[in-house]
Amino acid sequence: MLRALFALTVLGLVGGCASKGDVDDLRADIAALSAKIDGMSTGGAAKAATADAETAARDLYNAARTLAGQGKNDEAKAKLKEMAAKYGATRTAQRGSRLLKELSLVGSPAQAITTSKMYQGDTPDVASGVSMLVFWEKWCPHCRREVPAVEETFNKYKDKMSFIGLTKQSKGTSDEDVVSFIAEHKISYPIGKEDGSASNAYAVSGIPAAAVVKDGVVVWRGHPGSLSDEMLDGFLK
Repeated sequence: MLRALFALTVLGLVGGCASKGDVDDLRADIAALSAKIDGMSTGGAAKAATADAETAARDLYNAARTLAGQGKNDEAKAKLKEMAAKYGATRTAQRGSRLLKELSLVGSPAQAITTSKMYQGDTPDVASGVSMLVFWEKWCPHCRREVPAVEETFNKYKDKMSFIGLTKQSKGTSDEDVVSFIAEHKISYPIGKEDGSASNAYAVSGIPAAAVVKDGVVVWRGHPGSLSDEMLDGFLK
């Protein structure tokens, strides 16, 4: 099409007594335009390929999450490793890497929880019994949304297992902010401050996050909203 356009334009220029320089300039302009269009076409193909890779990676990621929710961690990890091998350059693969770290934590020894301050309640002894750890921050809207559900779970299971909410008080959060948050949301489960070592030990890279420990071993790690009563009942057996 560009060649046809060039031919028609040249005829028009010649008919209008254009100089050879005008024709050469036109030829250069059309060549540049052609190269630009080719580049755009190539870029479009590259974007399409990237989108296809993201879609395929997302399918594997979602399958892994479903399997993890069913307690099939080995199968979930296999999906995530497949995703990393095939689509490691995708954004979804980065999320998959975080999930793989969480799943790989299950079955490992649990690090004892050390707090520099307890706002209410006691620090659980993760070496015995079942404990639920929730990592949160006052400024996090997603954490705020989970508070009622965690409170409900605490009230249902507080006689059977231990609980603690852990904050690093990041982004300038003060003691007063935490105390105010606890009062505003009517939180009754234990809340403590940690220095980040617990977050590192439990592979926390996003919040809210939760872990369940049984007799000194991590038995579950994920988003608190994914932890069901049925799962907790199973851990308590």
